[in-house]
Amino acid sequence: MTNQEIIQNEYLKNRYMRCLSDEEFMNRFNLVFENMCIIDDNGKISLGSVNSPERMFWFQHWIRICAEAELRTIYANQIANVYLTKKTHQFLEKIDIKKLKQIRSKTEKQNYLYKYGKEKFLRKIIEDGEIYIRPASFYSDSSLNSAIKDDELRRYYLLNQNYKNVNIKIQLNNENHSINKGIYKKTINSDYYVYCLAEFFDPRLFNDFDADSCLIIKHPQDFIKKIKNSLAGELFSFSCGKVKYFDPLLDNPFETSLIYSKNFAYSYQNEFRLAFVPYNTRSLNATVIKLSNIAEYLEIVKII
Repeated sequence: MTNQEIIQNEYLKNRYMRCLSDEEFMNRFNLVFENMCIIDDNGKISLGSVNSPERMFWFQHWIRICAEAELRTIYANQIANVYLTKKTHQFLEKIDIKKLKQIRSKTEKQNYLYKYGKEKFLRKIIEDGEIYIRPASFYSDSSLNSAIKDDELRRYYLLNQNYKNVNIKIQLNNENHSINKGIYKKTINSDYYVYCLAEFFDPRLFNDFDADSCLIIKHPQDFIKKIKNSLAGELFSFSCGKVKYFDPLLDNPFETSLIYSKNFAYSYQNEFRLAFVPYNTRSLNATVIKLSNIAEYLEIVKII
């Protein structure tokens, strides 16, 4: 029996996607496919190497997705995949392959952080030390594109059918937890400031974030310390770290905090975030903080 057959058989014994509507299943189909894909050194969409643990994770999910699609008689030609769009192909055609390879070569295996955005705003970070920080609630704005838009004050998990008649509400630290009609919801008690970065250089993020440039932060610890000192204190507690991505059908809601967890649809973004949580519940507005002496370890790069 092949590995693919083993994974298929294991899924059929625990058909956890059975509870999804066809629309929900197609959304999951798309997100698994999108996370499987990378943009390679030649500026082409590729599936990458199956020797990578991350790639293997998504290939296994793909095998399960295909098994479920066959049971539903849903096939690939029925899926309108959002990643294979005209916008994406136009972006790929503009990539300067030489620049892409040079940047990947100098950033590979480096402990850098990255900020994607418009050059005019990234220049203000270097030249004026201005960092624009938004409250988490901002990211639920319906005008944002799908790569950026998310409800950063809530997280949802779909429990199995054994919980469909359970109705529970509890509070844990600064989070409210509830189970209702098989949906597990976590809600944070207060808005908070969040500053989002990426752990890796990835050309895909230029396209997803509508960015024309990427800011490379070559001394992350110094950069983070300066941001912390500018805002944390009597009003806010500060923390930072990697975002952990959860599968809402399979993962345990208690394994991660709300602030540092996101649906695995966003897994390819490899986010590293800084968070400022107010000690007392309050509404927050976007704010600008000023940092000094940071230009020497920042660099703006482009691939178009």
